[in-house]
Amino acid sequence: MWLGNRELSWGGGSTYIEWAGVVFPMGPRPSPLDPLGLAIVFGALILSSSGGGLPFGTVAGASVNPLDSRPDVRSVGAAPLYPQTFTETGLPSGSPWNITLNGQTQSVVAPLPIVFSEPNGTYAYTVGGPSGWELVPPSATGIARVAGAPNTVALPNIGVGTNPYDTAYDTTNGYVYVANLGSNNVTAIDGATDNVVVPGIGVGTNPLGITYDPSNGYLYVTNYGSNNVTVIDGATEKVVVPSIGVGSGPNVIAFDPSNGFLYVVNGGSNNVTVIDGATDKVVVPSIGVGATPTGIVQDRSNGYLYVANYGSNNLSVIDGATNKVVVPSIGVGMNPYGIASDPANGYLYVVNFGSNNVTVVNGATEMVAAPNIGVGANPDWITYDPSNGYLYVANFGSNTVTVIDGATGNVVVPSIGVGSGPSGIAFDSSNRFLYVTNYGSTTVTVINGNGLLLTDWKVAPRYPVTFPETGLPSGTIWLVTLNGAAGGSAGPTITFQEPNGTYTYTIAPIAGWTVAMYRGSLTVPGAPTGVAVAWTQTTYPVAFAETGLPSGRSWSVTVNGAPQNSTTSTITFAEPNGTYAYMISSVGGYSVAPSFGVLTVKGPNLGPSIVFSPLPPPSRPGFLGLSGNEGYLVVGGIAAVVAIGAGFGLLLHRRQARQVKVSEPDPKRAA
Repeated sequence: MWLGNRELSWGGGSTYIEWAGVVFPMGPRPSPLDPLGLAIVFGALILSSSGGGLPFGTVAGASVNPLDSRPDVRSVGAAPLYPQTFTETGLPSGSPWNITLNGQTQSVVAPLPIVFSEPNGTYAYTVGGPSGWELVPPSATGIARVAGAPNTVALPNIGVGTNPYDTAYDTTNGYVYVANLGSNNVTAIDGATDNVVVPGIGVGTNPLGITYDPSNGYLYVTNYGSNNVTVIDGATEKVVVPSIGVGSGPNVIAFDPSNGFLYVVNGGSNNVTVIDGATDKVVVPSIGVGATPTGIVQDRSNGYLYVANYGSNNLSVIDGATNKVVVPSIGVGMNPYGIASDPANGYLYVVNFGSNNVTVVNGATEMVAAPNIGVGANPDWITYDPSNGYLYVANFGSNTVTVIDGATGNVVVPSIGVGSGPSGIAFDSSNRFLYVTNYGSTTVTVINGNGLLLTDWKVAPRYPVTFPETGLPSGTIWLVTLNGAAGGSAGPTITFQEPNGTYTYTIAPIAGWTVAMYRGSLTVPGAPTGVAVAWTQTTYPVAFAETGLPSGRSWSVTVNGAPQNSTTSTITFAEPNGTYAYMISSVGGYSVAPSFGVLTVKGPNLGPSIVFSPLPPPSRPGFLGLSGNEGYLVVGGIAAVVAIGAGFGLLLHRRQARQVKVSEPDPKRAA
């Protein structure tokens, strides 16, 4: 048995080895390694030999378990296939989600994973989920790198500076930054290509620790030999702050996202210095901890920072809200060095350099939660992989990495061979690779994770979608259906709350009223949106047709108080259903019938027929405007009356005169 792989024999004395399910010829049995050329290409051993037998890559057995480390090969001679697994968190059970990878689409319901089997390579993928949910971060596309079997070496050596010690991943540009203690600089590796893009960024003396601050995109480097911190801008790869003075012998540094502070562990002065990432100024010069602190991690579940004290075999706990020590000592193994937090279970994992094991501490109780977990020799660093919940331990003394399942506390991969003196590990969330700094061999080894790619879902933010209406009488109830949900109102607006997306809507008809469009679609663009609904009352033609007038003669009709005139034979109104009074204006020389009335509109309607009739011509006028002899008779009558009156007056005058004469005395007789 060679490292868990099977040694197989066939006739003719030839020997073969099955590694990861693929058979390779080893030549005659007496010289199984003669003469071998060895290369590791994306996690697959390629062995060469002059011996006969099966051709390279011949399949000994195909795996049916998508999480098995062996390739899934369907035919002899085919390229090995490796699992690419997508998992999800956040979706309600039974919710549909899907992945399209390399032109293939698979759909399942939560919480089931989606597993593809692909040869080594780089593949674009697209994630789809149910309406109302979005990915965290909000990205539905990405790149998956298939690089051999899970938890194997994908790339053995990337040359960096001298004595690389710590490493950090920049989530903004996808670069991995390596602090080189022996060459006083930082090397930048592109995680997409695993090529060095910046060989050396000069920093202080003996850079030992490095961390990334996502709030400003800066890298913070602790310089053990010059007792300061150098700040690098990840966007320009330039030093923006050459020196921030801290304690003696700064080892490592951790970022606290809850307050934006950076915590520097000073191994020479047994304290922690706090830097404000917003100002790059020291805000707390010293928080006393145990002897020779060498590691620190922030526990997001409680906001505490846990410091591993190499010299006093314990942990110190600092409250990030107050920057005070709240638990002076939690006993762990011998010479605790590095520490990692598992947010899935709230546990802290402490690697003990002197006792070759890992101590598990419950962050809720601040007590040791489980027996120590045995790992390799002189473990000095540990990193958590959120995609699979595994913890990767760098064993400085045995040049290996041990893999622990955080869910069970069991070792799942005892040993992955890396370079000399592995001292730091960074997890690249974009490709799920782990980058191991090899202090003794001046290289970085890349380990493929377990092929899992996590899709984290959350309820998508919702934005107002408003339908304002105009035209309807106050109190009229109207309805809108958007994305299958109905909303109604007796007021002027109907409002929905919807996440980003494109949706169809339907407006329910109302008798006697109409809108321009009853159906349509709208897009929610990450901001409030809506559709204006303008109602108009439904009207029908009401036609009045006249007869009797000569062509071109003007006439008019008034309906419901609104007059219209025309020189044609028809006047048409547009009216909604209802009952209306009408009146026909008179036209000189004509009588009209009917001249007024009441009509009822029920859909398209023909109004009453209007008949104009010419009036009869007037008689010729006589004397004094009277017909015939009437004028003369009147004059004669008047003359007779005048004559009689005159005669009567004359007679009266004479009588009065005669009476005067009788009464006067006779002058002669009087004498």
